[in-house]
Amino acid sequence: MTNRFYRAFDSETLGGARKTDYRNAFQIDRDRIIHAHAFRKLQSKTQVFLSGEYDFYRTRLTHSMEVAQIGRSICQFLRTAKGPLKDDFFIDSDLVEAVCLAHDMGHPPFGHSGERTLQELMARRGGFEGNAQTVHLLVETMYQDSQGVRGMQPTRALLDGVLKYKTLYGEFKAPPANHFLYDTQEDVRGFVFGGAAPPRALGPGERLNRFKSIECQIMDWADDAAYSLNDIVDGVKAGFLTIDRIEAWADGRVGDALGLRLLDELLGAIRADRLAAELGLGELWIKDDTANPTGSFKDRVVSVALTKARQLGFKVAACASTGNLANSVAAHAARAGMESVVLIPHDLEKAKVTM
Repeated sequence: MTNRFYRAFDSETLGGARKTDYRNAFQIDRDRIIHAHAFRKLQSKTQVFLSGEYDFYRTRLTHSMEVAQIGRSICQFLRTAKGPLKDDFFIDSDLVEAVCLAHDMGHPPFGHSGERTLQELMARRGGFEGNAQTVHLLVETMYQDSQGVRGMQPTRALLDGVLKYKTLYGEFKAPPANHFLYDTQEDVRGFVFGGAAPPRALGPGERLNRFKSIECQIMDWADDAAYSLNDIVDGVKAGFLTIDRIEAWADGRVGDALGLRLLDELLGAIRADRLAAELGLGELWIKDDTANPTGSFKDRVVSVALTKARQLGFKVAACASTGNLANSVAAHAARAGMESVVLIPHDLEKAKVTM
């Protein structure tokens, strides 16, 4: 079935026609990125830690894979949700995956600090920008062999998805610190716009930079979700983000109800993770105290007991109680995805039994 969301215009390639096979143009884009040496080199680049420092943190490679998965999921969600998208009119998940996989290929080692340092060194020679460098790789230097150096002949839609910024370095009134294309990439931008100049109403600068394809926007959302959450996880696991440091940072910065709730959830998760490590538990299920709080010393004991029970394969928790213990078991069991049963005396006063 033809996807009416795209036209032949979107599948045109920069650098000449490519051989065709059973795959569509966007699947070829994705496959060429995955099997490229430049993509594999992301395994030694990091955002937070030094390469080889730990074996659990995310590298640029694993980050790109997670962004690609989130991007594909967004496409699937949009396709199944009620709206203008239909079975013959949808955002191509293969294209979005290719954009997500490629989005960090031009970023240097040592994270954003490395990028800022290179920009300072190259400021008088056209600057350095990670996104512009990604475009450079895709268009000019993806492949290197005995025949020379060449690009991967990307489709127009892939380039449009990767182009987070569309203003040239020299078009800014003052040299920018980031968020630009190299002046030598004006022809690439021209190809994306089909040979035409960017809309005059946008002008060079931030307005033009905000003019992004839907695939680029999805990649941006997926990237934000991946690094915002996972950098925190890596920082906590490595011991760089501690409860004291987070509370000191939040003091004076977080005051609204939503922010305070999210902060409490984060600190609760860190406490649970630390306690689980001390007790030798894989994952500690601590309930959300905003739902059915007990304020009882029994909460922590129950959380440990139910965590161990869950690891042993139990699916139902039972207790004999008419007070805080019953509430605590029920609340923790719900948090852990277990059923709970409370045993009470047959002659218990009806006033103490709530349904």
